[in-house]
Amino acid sequence: MKSRQIVLGILKSGPQTGYDITQLFQTSFAFFFDSSAGMVYPALRKLEKDGMVTKEIVPQQGKPDKNVFSITPAGEAEFAEYLHSPVEAESVKSDFLARLMFGEFVDPERIVQIVKDEIQQESEEIEQLQQRLSDYLPSHNRCMSTGQKLAFAYGINSSKTEIAFLKQWLQEHPDGK
Repeated sequence: MKSRQIVLGILKSGPQTGYDITQLFQTSFAFFFDSSAGMVYPALRKLEKDGMVTKEIVPQQGKPDKNVFSITPAGEAEFAEYLHSPVEAESVKSDFLARLMFGEFVDPERIVQIVKDEIQQESEEIEQLQQRLSDYLPSHNRCMSTGQKLAFAYGINSSKTEIAFLKQWLQEHPDGK
């Protein structure tokens, strides 16, 4: 999965500005797709160059012109091809797990603190996902698709499962050993 496919998928729902797309990357997609705000505009330029999207310049009074992007038939075909391609294996980059792998080089109390910090971070992630979910529905003035509901539920459940596992580990290893 590349940012290209995500941008095309967002535009499949209707025309959007670069700012709108960036907001979606930072909210709805943030829990499973690592991206930066600076990634959207280069992706849009490349998609436009490749004929996958078009750009309409909308003049605004007292503000810079607004660029509104729409998916083209070629972009729809590429996106459909992506949706029907095999699902790629997930790639996980976890600073938390890396630190645990090197836990032999710190005191057991530090391992306990790392685990507690991860529980806190995952708890905050659940709150953020639930907030995004409650913000998403009214702001988009529509019902979520089954896939969107499943994606949010998966993210929330994954965090809850990790928290339960780590809390159980803490109960069994209160001294970090």
